[in-house]
Amino acid sequence: MGTELRSVEQSDESVMAVLAKNGILETFDTKWVIGADGAKGVMRKQLGLTFLGETRDDVRLVMGDVRLKGVGLDRARWHRFGNFKRGGLEMYILTLGSTSLRPTDEIGEDGWQFVIFGSDLDLTKVAQIVELIFEIIASVIPTEITFNKLVWGQYPHGKQVERGPRIRCGCVHSPTGGQGLNSGVQDAFNLGWKLALVEKGLADKSLLETYNAERLPVISEMLEMTTTILNQTLETGNAAVARSPILSMLGINCRFSNIVLDEFAVPGKAINAYGVLDERYLEAGDRAPDAPNVVQVGGGESDVKTLFGLYRPWYHTVLVFAPSHADATLILGALEPYDKSAIRSAVILPSSASVMSVASSADLVLVDQESHAYSAYLVEAGQTKVFVIRPDGVIGAIVHGAEGVRKYFSKIFLDA
Repeated sequence: MGTELRSVEQSDESVMAVLAKNGILETFDTKWVIGADGAKGVMRKQLGLTFLGETRDDVRLVMGDVRLKGVGLDRARWHRFGNFKRGGLEMYILTLGSTSLRPTDEIGEDGWQFVIFGSDLDLTKVAQIVELIFEIIASVIPTEITFNKLVWGQYPHGKQVERGPRIRCGCVHSPTGGQGLNSGVQDAFNLGWKLALVEKGLADKSLLETYNAERLPVISEMLEMTTTILNQTLETGNAAVARSPILSMLGINCRFSNIVLDEFAVPGKAINAYGVLDERYLEAGDRAPDAPNVVQVGGGESDVKTLFGLYRPWYHTVLVFAPSHADATLILGALEPYDKSAIRSAVILPSSASVMSVASSADLVLVDQESHAYSAYLVEAGQTKVFVIRPDGVIGAIVHGAEGVRKYFSKIFLDA
């Protein structure tokens, strides 16, 4: 788009950015700058950020998206072509190179993500010349190839997430394990809802510091895991050898965070931020589970059919599991002082509840018709239990009642 960031300078209240557009410098004042310009970007250097991870010259590759058609290329499969030989603990790739192709419909019906390896190839040069990329792909695939166009490419592969000013978390890691995109989305959501509350004047700036505190342990464990997978892949020549349920990322948590509250958890557990999902346990800091077939009391039309249908990135959702609506009254009253745009509430009644209609201050009163919600959230039918779901889909609190709700929100909102 013809605009380049040259520098940033921050004060207590704002950030001044110097931009270059068509060779002309201009300044831009803003309250916040979110740096997502890559490991070689200006933001990282300006903020003096360091990154977890390492650069390994022994493992280099070119990745990108390409549109091509090949006779006999099955789009239901991931293909690998080329010559390999193994020596010691390392896998060496011959001069001809090696290429993998994975179908990706996002860029077109003829779209593929490619990866080019080659210890004897000048991959820096390859990444800069489209014709070389086409030539290498065509040379190792034993079928006729018709190229459409290169959509994008990058070299070397790395991931960086930096948030500023005053907020930062970054890493460089290998693509093995396929953790990069999802972890980046998690970074963005974790920061986004907190920054939104601060900008609206509903939360103190100190809330932003919890971004680093919550994400760095996750990223650190991810780096250890993806490096292990990379080493095993190089050792065996088989990327599938290290596949594990942990790669689903459903067990990632921030149970250790100082802004989550769990009145039911056993204290003193070791941090395991990159855990494997175990549905027998659920604690504050975990990903909130879904549950289908919840029915609105009163029979009115509602788009909410599942618990995920309740959650949104711009507000907290308070779930009150209670034997009857009367048991939820005090808890709902505790929500009254808070900004209505920042909190939604729902009372979840057990399947045994025989309620036709009810006057409620809750946004929704739902019956867990088939007990999926009570099962997923590990709540007994006669129990009162409150779950506060954060805008990023993480369970912020699991508490007994109104006092616990107030205690949790005192860590989030101003004057709470």
